[in-house]
Amino acid sequence: MNEPDSQKRGQRLVKLIWAANGLLVLLIILGLFLWPAARSPDAEAGKNAEQVIAAQDTASEPNEAPKQPDAPLTPVDEQKLEKPGAALVMVVVGLGNNKNEADWLKKVDYPLALSLVPMRSGSAGLAAMAKKRGWVTMAHIPMEPLDSNEIDHQACLISDMKRDELRTELNKMLNSLPEVYGVSNHQGAKLTARPKIMEAFSEICAEKQLFILDNKNSGSSYLYKKGLAAGVPVARRDIYLDGDGTRGDEASLKAQLNYAHKMALREERPVVVVAHAYEATLKFLPQAAETIDLTLTPIISISDLFI
Repeated sequence: MNEPDSQKRGQRLVKLIWAANGLLVLLIILGLFLWPAARSPDAEAGKNAEQVIAAQDTASEPNEAPKQPDAPLTPVDEQKLEKPGAALVMVVVGLGNNKNEADWLKKVDYPLALSLVPMRSGSAGLAAMAKKRGWVTMAHIPMEPLDSNEIDHQACLISDMKRDELRTELNKMLNSLPEVYGVSNHQGAKLTARPKIMEAFSEICAEKQLFILDNKNSGSSYLYKKGLAAGVPVARRDIYLDGDGTRGDEASLKAQLNYAHKMALREERPVVVVAHAYEATLKFLPQAAETIDLTLTPIISISDLFI
């Protein structure tokens, strides 16, 4: 081997060594920059977040269908009812039977919801007054009680109705009233305990964009639960203002209202108070606001529950 060839090979070898060393240095420099970033708090947080989300996804397999909101209102659920804090919602049910009801109610100077009995002559005048006052009107729907002999209305939803029969009868009731925005149940201990028919009833209310007030006339009522499942705005009665034989007892009416006031403060939420269209109750309502401290528990519209 002559000397020039040997020198050329040596030079090539040196160049290869330098190239390899340069590549190694480059890799080391990149490693110095990338390693801290990979171990940074943000990266660790992202990794931890992914682990938490994965764990939540595994742990939260739904047992039932999620609640579907229904525009423009949303379902009421105690777990998320953060709005307006301690307050009272006043609802009067069973109206439309007495021509004097409007005269007694026009003296009330706070928000009311009026639930009108279908097919009653006094309902139209009450609805007109409610509209003028900015009050919410509802339909007070007769439903089958445990004892069918206690049905006290010419039209009533009963438990052996098929879906089409239920729709026809409900439409008949609603069409007999001026514009209403919600429904409540009159009696109904037997009917509301039937989940299938309450599902059908709630789906019809969803189609018509009506909210539901469950008067809870039975501990077995499915009305609230099926209303939520249908995406209907729903509320439940907390207290009857004039239950347990207090029709003519003003002291008992005041005691019930004070009880509702304390419940709202204690639980820091709106309490729904339902009053019947008894004469003594209607005469008491104008002074009801004087019985409680409205700065602590203002009386709000039932529609405020669904905002």
